[in-house]
Amino acid sequence: MIEIVRMTPALCPGIHAVEKACLTDPWSLEAFVQELDNPHSTTLAAVEEGVVVGFVNVHLICGECSLNNIAVSAPYRRRGTASLLLKALIAEMRDRAEFITLEVRVSNDPAIALYQKFGFEPVGRRRKFYAHPTEDALLMTLTFAKESSHETVSH
Repeated sequence: MIEIVRMTPALCPGIHAVEKACLTDPWSLEAFVQELDNPHSTTLAAVEEGVVVGFVNVHLICGECSLNNIAVSAPYRRRGTASLLLKALIAEMRDRAEFITLEVRVSNDPAIALYQKFGFEPVGRRRKFYAHPTEDALLMTLTFAKESSHETVSH
């Protein structure tokens, strides 16, 4: 059974391994270790039987949450792992952020569909954002509805 947990020093090598296997321009192991001391950073790991099978990393600054990386090991794709990570992330950020924003390759239809399933909407495009290969990014945002605090006064 997959469990979603916060990144710890012991999980950094596994998260880095997933990053290297999945992304064309991966972060270094040291970058993940440094994220542990970054007060603006949150990294959640999907772990099964002690093995990291996916992760998501975000930065939260002034109520704005930016999703930096999300990756799932190939054998765990199409099994709901990314959905588990996004559900946990959204639950954690709902009361801390005004929105979550991300970039995704315009050709990555499965990821775009996943984000749309969670309420992310396209809001822009970043030209030549990605390298290896060069490609535009679709900018997507999930805005959290804030409940208004109108008080009713009765006489």
